Parts: sequence; C-alpha cells; structure tokens
Amino acid sequence: EQADVSEAMLQLAISHEFAGDDDQALHWYTEIVDRFGETDKASNARGAQRRLQSVGKVLKFAGKSLQGEQVALQDLRGKVILIHYWASWCQPCVAELKEWEKQATEIKAAGVDIIALAVDGVGTDTTDTALAPQLIDKLEFPFSAGRATPAMLDFIQALHDALIQLHRHFPIPTSFLIDREGRLSVIYKGPVGVDMLLQDIQLSGDSLEQRYHRSAS
Repeated sequence: EQADVSEAMLQLAISHEFAGDDDQALHWYTEIVDRFGETDKASNARGAQRRLQSVGKVLKFAGKSLQGEQVALQDLRGKVILIHYWASWCQPCVAELKEWEKQATEIKAAGVDIIALAVDGVGTDTTDTALAPQLIDKLEFPFSAGRATPAMLDFIQALHDALIQLHRHFPIPTSFLIDREGRLSVIYKGPVGVDMLLQDIQLSGDSLEQRYHRSAS
C-alpha cells in the first residue's frame, strides 16, 4: 500500500512538472521525501528536487586556474561560459582542446569563454598532475584552464544525477554550457564540436522545460 501511495504521489508530481507548475511539483516531491524516507521513490524525488532547483537557475562556481588565480562564475556574468572537464589521458579531450584552439577566433567572437578543468590526480585518478598544464602550454590554449577539486566533482556528479537520473559517473569529457545570466543551459556528455556549441548559444534563452529536455538528452 505504501508503494502504491508513493507511486501515485510521484506521478502527480511529474504531471505538475510537465504542466509547467514547478511549485506544485516541488511540493509533492518534498512530500515524498518527507514521508517515504530512503525508498527508491524518495530517491527519485530528491533527484527531481535538485533538478527543479538547478536547471535554468543561477549556478555558483569557483576554482583556481593552473596559474593559481581565482576564477568565479559570478565574475564572468554577461558571457556564455563552457565549463569543461577533461583529462590528459583522454584522447577525445585532447582533440577537443585542439579544435577549440584552432577556432578560438569564432568562439570568442560569439561571446563564449571556456574554462577547461583537468581531473588529473583528483579522487582516485593517479595521473601525474604536471601533465595537464604541460599539455595546455604546448597547445597554447587561448582560454582559461584550471584544476578540478574533489568538492567540485561531487557537486557536478550530484547535478548530473539530478538531471540525467541514471546515477552513473559522468563521462570524461563532460561540459556544461552556462548562459549570460549564469544559468545552466546544456550538458554535453562527450566531445562537443564548435558548430554545435555556437548553435546551442542561440538556444540559451529557451524556457525552463525546453532547457530540461535538452540538458537531459
């Protein structure tokens, strides 16, 4: 009986969400979490809560560049930002960085900045942390570059789980397109070409529901 009630409440919350009534959807998701504790339905509801509170909302992000300088997303408001997670051992990542370097003029002309954050040596990764800055220097990478932190990856993993709801580690490379207001616009799981990036910039003014469908695709 408890399972039937939680399932009915979850379907009610989902129907409100897709009708565009986010307040009611959030109310019912919260009810499920409060009443059904650590059940699977409560886990789904927690992810939905994070999704509604993340997609299209202003994100807070801060880190350090490879040169030790502070980088904060709020300081870059007014620009479209691509936050990119990569690794020196990842060949698709390296190819992606090379493409962006070659087409830097077009990317910058569109008002886009890129923050490339290396995951080398973070968490269980044992890669030599000297390799990422060496590669960035070799490429003469014309955008910002830094190093990811465990806390940063935990946040991104939680955001990924809330949006995608597959609860798998997000792949490398993964990139997050942030619009001029500091809101999450698109998640790219895998490499993203310049043509796709420039096209998606034009879509960053879409509605919350459109952003959700595109981010979770």
